[in-house]
Amino acid sequence: MNKDVVGVDFQKLFKEEIESTRRIKKGFSLDEKYIVNNKYIVRVIPLERYEQFKEVFRVQKDFEKVALCQKAINLTKDINFGYYITEYIEGKNGLEVIESYSVDRQYELGMIVAKEIVKFHKAYPLLGFDMKGHLDNYLNTKIEVALNHNVKELLPEIDDIIELIKSNIHHLYSLQGVQTHADYHLFNMIFDEGEYKGVIDFERVRPGSILTDFRNNTPHNSKISPYFASGYIDGYLEEVPISDFFLMYNVYDLLLTIAAIPWVQKFDSENVDNSIKIIKTIYEQKDNLSSSPKWYVGKYLYKWGG
Repeated sequence: MNKDVVGVDFQKLFKEEIESTRRIKKGFSLDEKYIVNNKYIVRVIPLERYEQFKEVFRVQKDFEKVALCQKAINLTKDINFGYYITEYIEGKNGLEVIESYSVDRQYELGMIVAKEIVKFHKAYPLLGFDMKGHLDNYLNTKIEVALNHNVKELLPEIDDIIELIKSNIHHLYSLQGVQTHADYHLFNMIFDEGEYKGVIDFERVRPGSILTDFRNNTPHNSKISPYFASGYIDGYLEEVPISDFFLMYNVYDLLLTIAAIPWVQKFDSENVDNSIKIIKTIYEQKDNLSSSPKWYVGKYLYKWGG
């Protein structure tokens, strides 16, 4: 079986005989992805995104040198498509299995994945990174998206959120720049028999702050498992102590909410109402920015006044 709906000749991509291909339909990616021979994943990308995936390939190769992840194998192209080939890791994503583990194990796994991402951040610091410029530009871009999509109609609190961030974003300027995965959350983490096997999907890699790799912890991880999400925070802080961490974390969470609704409308329209509820929950933290979020059950709860 060498061809599938995109007309790809998979055999040209591999030296070994192609015995099976099956399409992956999970996730929000616009690219078609296939599991080949139960050993590889082939991502079929438009040629205009080929240059982007050169950077994805570079970062993923760097990541695998220091932390658990899906191995990057090859990036190639023909006249029609680009092909990003990675290892296929046996197991299930965290959203499917995390609740089947004891709450103690959920917390432990949060600690484990945190210490893996710390390895990556420590290995690839970005010296001289303009954090203030990066964050100010990010904020202005998010505000523009919110205005263009009339977010206020669905979220009347948006003006207050924007003003709150403008008044507090300076707390994030002291963060150091690092290379990030930028989509580091349960859906992109593979587990097998209670063990963490590694992170997948490096499409969104970018330079940023450590908080870029916490961006899905509240809206995604904590909604499924506050124990895992709390362990993720605790595991990171064990390796990188940050006394004002929750202040930074809460401000960054609020920053992310500004343009969240337009993204959900485009890629996950059935969950717009749920997204609004999550944003309003994050907004409730506004009067306690230095405290841990209400869902947090970790060991720093009392140290910083959660």
